Amino acid sequence: MTIRKAYYYLFYKLYRFFVITDLGFRKQYPDINAASSIAMLEMLALFSLFMHYAILTDTSLGDDCFFLIFIGVGLSIFVFNIVCFRNKKLWRKYFREFDKWPRRKNNTGTLIVWLLVLLVIGNTIFSFYLLYLHSPAHVATRQK
Repeated sequence: MTIRKAYYYLFYKLYRFFVITDLGFRKQYPDINAASSIAMLEMLALFSLFMHYAILTDTSLGDDCFFLIFIGVGLSIFVFNIVCFRNKKLWRKYFREFDKWPRRKNNTGTLIVWLLVLLVIGNTIFSFYLLYLHSPAHVATRQK
């Protein structure tokens, strides 16, 4: 499977999730909900990479600079996803293909997608924990 196809499969699974459940903006916009969710996952992954970098190099990223970079990159990712998934003809072609997959293959894909989502969220939580352990206040209390 190509990266593009995997990206559209992630979109497909999130789209189906928002159609089935009543989460997100409304049931009328599952494509925007799915694209926004993918953008959020990408931003969380990027954010955790920044935090791991700060921990490994023992540097501070600077509050103002880091915030501006994160907002700029986050908006870029969000706009990229909206533009990518704006072409309904293209993603509907992939949806028809994914709908034809055998049940076992689709269930395996679903498991992989949700494990990936949990991995990104778990990695972000873990990086916050590591950042807390390396914070000056926590280090000072451990040394006493």
